[in-house]
Amino acid sequence: MGKVCRKDKIPLPPRGYWAKINAGHSPKKIPLPTAKEFENYSLPLSRSRTYNPNNPDASRKKATTAQERIGFVDVPDLLESPHPLIRKASKRLRQKAGWDNYKGLRSAPGEIFAFEVTRDVIDRALSIGDTLIKALERQGMKVWVDREKSRTLIGLDETSLTIAISEHIARSKHEVTAAEKKAIERWQRSPNRWGTGYHYPRPPDYDYHPTGKLTISIGGYPSRSWGDTPKTLSLFLLTTKLYLIGSAKD
Repeated sequence: MGKVCRKDKIPLPPRGYWAKINAGHSPKKIPLPTAKEFENYSLPLSRSRTYNPNNPDASRKKATTAQERIGFVDVPDLLESPHPLIRKASKRLRQKAGWDNYKGLRSAPGEIFAFEVTRDVIDRALSIGDTLIKALERQGMKVWVDREKSRTLIGLDETSLTIAISEHIARSKHEVTAAEKKAIERWQRSPNRWGTGYHYPRPPDYDYHPTGKLTISIGGYPSRSWGDTPKTLSLFLLTTKLYLIGSAKD
């Protein structure tokens, strides 16, 4: 439905719209444009080409067969013979210096595969990325880094999607520590506290905590995400390939 609306330039609710409705808010609606040429116009909506309304069980069997062709994709505990993209990402992500992200995340999307992870989950993220890239290439797809736009892409024929692997970071309200209180008191007692080089020692508003939970995402807007579970890669590959094939046909 969203794809048809975008094709015919029909505005859609922005991200978070329905969540606001459910929370009791009344977000502003995007007005529909005036388009006289669309009078008595119907949108060509249809089910999947593989769906048979007279035999839904057969349609489900076709979907199951497609997943069986891809098979179960397992992520090894140890990274062996990594793909060139992963080998380069490993070297970059393990650099000790040059990371100033306030959440502790390491990312260099203009240089390497689009990882956004903390130091402790680099090994797991690299293993997932390596398994994904190799599986995608076995399915006839290609993966590359778009340096100009700082993103990683999956491609099939002339169709492409962005891909990223990121770690969820939890946030909590920061509690001012004893050391921070003393620093504020020293600043308040200092006669030169308003002089050059004397800055108010402002504690952060929040603390950020790595969770180790990784997510694989494809697409910009709308996007699709999968958590790090045993079935994730199989579902990811199936969905991604079907989407790229469908988009290429359109």
